[in-house]
Amino acid sequence: EIDSTQASIPWVKTIPARVDDQSALELSGVVRARFETPVAFQLSGRIVARHIDAGKQIRKGQILFDLDTRDLLQAIQAGEAEREAARIALATATADVRRDQELVTKDFISQRALDRTKLIEQEARARLNAAQANLQQARNALGYANLRAEASGVLIEVNGEPGQVITFGQAIATLAHDGEREVEVFFPEKIKPR
Repeated sequence: EIDSTQASIPWVKTIPARVDDQSALELSGVVRARFETPVAFQLSGRIVARHIDAGKQIRKGQILFDLDTRDLLQAIQAGEAEREAARIALATATADVRRDQELVTKDFISQRALDRTKLIEQEARARLNAAQANLQQARNALGYANLRAEASGVLIEVNGEPGQVITFGQAIATLAHDGEREVEVFFPEKIKPR
């Protein structure tokens, strides 16, 4: 008689796996991140600080390098002065338009003179808009003086050093992103990859 609890237990036979010597290969290769990106500043300047070394784990947003900001701060001051001068010029031109409108109604000046004053006001307004845009660009540039990691990962190559003058877009490090990895394998000439 067969016990019903034993009948439901399957029998499994195990054997050691053996590798056929003809199918085994020893190959050399390189393990790399699927995504490796160059790290570069968006503007030119002199590196004043390096906060990370090659081989170190970094997280997204971490500061990697700093540029000298003295020229950038001067550009902001110049932009603020330019904006203020343009604001004063616009205020003067607007006052001139109001005055000339009154003079036209009293027939002291021609409509042509008023039109010329209005054009000067439009030019002053355009100069103020340009000055504000230039100031915003200078402020943006100051923000670019701190190079931050765009993703988490490992810096696999760092060649930017304090004191080095770099141009915008010049790669000063390489970031291997966290995530998937790939293996590049080198096959001998006589063996075809499977």
